[in-house]
Amino acid sequence: MTEPPEEHASTSEPTSKEDLEALFDAWDDRKVAEAQAESVPEHVQRAWRVDPFRLWLSLTILLIAIAGSVMWATRHEVAYFMQRGEAPTDLGRLSERWRNGERELQIASNRFVTVSGMFTSFEGELAGEEGQKISAEHIFLCPLFDIAVRATTPPPNKPFHKIASITVEEDFLPLLQSRRLFPVDLTAETGATGRLVRGSEVPPWHAQVLKYFALQIGADPYDMWLLIEGERPQDMRRFALVWLGAVTTILVTLGLFSRAWIRRRAGLRAPA
Repeated sequence: MTEPPEEHASTSEPTSKEDLEALFDAWDDRKVAEAQAESVPEHVQRAWRVDPFRLWLSLTILLIAIAGSVMWATRHEVAYFMQRGEAPTDLGRLSERWRNGERELQIASNRFVTVSGMFTSFEGELAGEEGQKISAEHIFLCPLFDIAVRATTPPPNKPFHKIASITVEEDFLPLLQSRRLFPVDLTAETGATGRLVRGSEVPPWHAQVLKYFALQIGADPYDMWLLIEGERPQDMRRFALVWLGAVTTILVTLGLFSRAWIRRRAGLRAPA
């Protein structure tokens, strides 16, 4: 007895090209669904997600650091600006104070002063770039109290033809022995009005002049003085505006950061 032939398996197994492609597409879709089912942990997703609060925190720290650095670098200029409207402190004749035995200037740094009786040595001129305007073109050293001077006027002329007949006072002999000046430098005096700064507080754009004279006399530039003739407290207005901008930047940044922090707290408290 013969068994009836099996029915054609076309209903359970794909035979045509279209059926095979459909089967492969179904396998691909199932693999994608399985991969999506294996979800990434929540804490990892939070780490990958851009957090506005963290962004504002980083931006706040960066801007406060920049603004603070600018304010620290220009603090002496702003302090000098606060002296606007005051009359310059008169230091008198330095040559006379030296004869009286004084060897240190008893005055605070970064002051608006007027001074006379300065001897000049190691005179020179500042060399700026072509077309560049600089306020002080002449430089010299006043060996009395080791004051480096940036002057708007040239130093006085000296009678070099009378060098053989110059008499040196005993009070100034140590200055000659230390090569801070020469006998002819004692024949002329000059004065100036401007900003007097201790070497340790000299701004970077004036430091080169101070370092130059420190090398000439073998002194520590931090122990010297720098006198910038013609620089008045009101000339520092631009640095006061820089401070105003820096303070405004800090306040605005902190305000935006506080708003982001409040929104984050509100989001954490909101029900899921």
